[in-house]
Amino acid sequence: MIRDTLRRASAAAKTYCGKGLCLIGIHRGDWAYEAPGRCSQKRTCVRCRKIHARTEHAHGDWVYVSEGSCDSVNTCTRCGQQESRVDHRWGDFEYESPDTCTKVRECARCRERDVSLFKYHDLGDWEFEVPGACVQIRKCRRCHETGESREAHQREPRPGGALVCRNCGDTLLPVVSQPCQHQRERRSAVEVFADDDEGYLRWIAAHPSGYVLNYRRPPEPNNLKLHNADCTDISGTWLGMDDSLR
Repeated sequence: MIRDTLRRASAAAKTYCGKGLCLIGIHRGDWAYEAPGRCSQKRTCVRCRKIHARTEHAHGDWVYVSEGSCDSVNTCTRCGQQESRVDHRWGDFEYESPDTCTKVRECARCRERDVSLFKYHDLGDWEFEVPGACVQIRKCRRCHETGESREAHQREPRPGGALVCRNCGDTLLPVVSQPCQHQRERRSAVEVFADDDEGYLRWIAAHPSGYVLNYRRPPEPNNLKLHNADCTDISGTWLGMDDSLR
């Protein structure tokens, strides 16, 4: 009795899960061709009994249509349907002629030519475009076209730090950098107090977030101590002690 109940429950669970799979498009069944010489297939889901259809060709290898042609076909071995494409056998790109920078390649079967979209220049050294000018160019050694250009001033120093081009007079003035507010604050942030208790106390009162480096005289590397400016050990406000003990 218990075994039969468990068997029926397991079968019901499988049926329920199987229907759930069919609802999301996961069906179960074998595909079969409808007739010889045709590529249409059908299957019936073993769970929901829904019928599905598709076309499944059995294409062979690609073969060229004729010698000297790059047209090729692929024929289905069942229904005879053909797919076609052009399959060239390209060689390497080579210059079209000694005085041009255009490269071409040729198909070994049909002799069709493919011209590159770019020019492959062989640029020489930089040289001035005209005497006394400040523009340099690089010409191609093959087609003699100008491939690149740039400004090339010949500057000489002048009194005051300026650099002046001796050809066109273009001038570069010296840049005098001014310290920013942050740099000025940093330069003035360090002060030394020696035998000046009043000045020191005024400084830590004005800079509670600063730092104090305390050392003996003469300074000893092992006795350097860094404090916060509000540290009670160095601020003159010892907590819990009488003023006479400072």
